Amino acid sequence: MSSWTNAAHTSGTATGEVKLWDLRTGVELLSLTRHRGPVLGMDCASDNRLLITGGAAPAGRGELAFWDAPPE
Repeated sequence: MSSWTNAAHTSGTATGEVKLWDLRTGVELLSLTRHRGPVLGMDCASDNRLLITGGAAPAGRGELAFWDAPPE
């Protein structure tokens, strides 16, 4: 089973990227791009298999993205 929280941390950037980091080594494991503006928030589903991110988009509209946990 894979998860967004197995010794990892997620972060969002001002350029719309969502990054997954290894907490033990500080190494970036994954970089995903879907938002057209800054990532403003994120949360995991209760089973940690889904990450939901929210970001700003052109014309002042918000957008959500749903990410399945990466394979182990």
